[in-house]
Amino acid sequence: MIQIYVEVDPHLLEIFSKVENLGQALKDGGFSQKAGQDVLENGIRPYPPPPAHSTYIRTYKLFHSWQLVVPSAGEGGNIFIVESRTPDYNAYVQQEGSQAAAHRSRWQTDVDVAQDREGWLATEMGGFIEGMVR
Repeated sequence: MIQIYVEVDPHLLEIFSKVENLGQALKDGGFSQKAGQDVLENGIRPYPPPPAHSTYIRTYKLFHSWQLVVPSAGEGGNIFIVESRTPDYNAYVQQEGSQAAAHRSRWQTDVDVAQDREGWLATEMGGFIEGMVR
């Protein structure tokens, strides 16, 4: 599962306080779906180019294993979850801390994607919320 923690610009905290049930507003307003889809399509799913002279034929099982979940109200503070349910070898390809040496520096990890998308997510979320209170 990819966890992205967003540091919020202090001037946005006042704006956030104006939105009742912010998490639900982000889900109902379509932000969760849009942001989660971006993390899937532009973050974790892209495959790196194959190694030179590789004869391995990709199955794309790993690509299709990554799914977007938008939790319903009452399921905690997550506005979206991106997770891989299968295949079992995902941990050796894209999970920080258990990535096999053969995949290091070629495949992005879940942590790489979270760090890469954090700034984008903070900017997008701030703009979405400012638009809600105008």
